[in-house]
Amino acid sequence: RLQQAGHPLQFSSRARVRITSRAGYWGTPKGSSMEKWLCWGSLGAAGIFLLLLLLDLIISIPFSRISAVADILGIIACALVGYLAWTSYKELR
Repeated sequence: RLQQAGHPLQFSSRARVRITSRAGYWGTPKGSSMEKWLCWGSLGAAGIFLLLLLLDLIISIPFSRISAVADILGIIACALVGYLAWTSYKELR
């Protein structure tokens, strides 16, 4: 058994992982090509959707401006995803 009955489950942070200079947790090189393309892809998707939502808010072309509140919340979400993708890409460099 992993744990006695009636005792709370406890985690320990004593385990140390040895990381070499350019290798990550799984031994892959830091900033590998796939990770960079995932950052660029999420940044591009956020940018395209941000553009569509701005167009909908201004001239109501793609979505017929169903809700301005939904457009504004979508713009905020796209900006947040774009910011996270950009900072992740900068961290990989």
